[in-house]
Amino acid sequence: MRPQPPAPDGTETEREIRGMARGGGLNLVGSAGKHVALVAVTFLLAHQLGRADVGRYAQAIALLAVLETLSLSGVFSALRRFVAVHVADGDHGALRGTVRLGLSMGTCASVVLGAALFLTAPLLAEEVFRDTGLLLPVRLVALALPFSTYTQAALAATQGFRTMKPSAFIGLLFEPGLR
Repeated sequence: MRPQPPAPDGTETEREIRGMARGGGLNLVGSAGKHVALVAVTFLLAHQLGRADVGRYAQAIALLAVLETLSLSGVFSALRRFVAVHVADGDHGALRGTVRLGLSMGTCASVVLGAALFLTAPLLAEEVFRDTGLLLPVRLVALALPFSTYTQAALAATQGFRTMKPSAFIGLLFEPGLR
């Protein structure tokens, strides 16, 4: 029979619950802000450019999201987990190595995908999407992919520090607001 761990201190438990509630509230506000910004951008584009360009914008953003996910394939979750483990262990050397490895792997993968996308953009626009108007948006996605992937990987690493502030403010409010 295993010995039971000591009962958690009520004040520590309460502090953790309050922290989780603050993080959840911040995520809720950030998510609402992100969606408001995305709707505003869509309405602004529709008003200024027309439906066809809004459709192209939506396709480009969707393509960016898919390629970002491919670039980070597993790196996002691994960064959150291993950063948290190394922070808890107090192993600063392993923490730095984990962050460097995660950022470089995701960024290198996105540079390769971005280069391939940039080179094949004419073929994709003309043959796959059958819309030559997508050539510029696809090339812009190719150029933005490494920066976007690096940002997402860095935000994943910050989540390992048990704080949602950088992720909520940058990923959910600042970036969509700039878009």
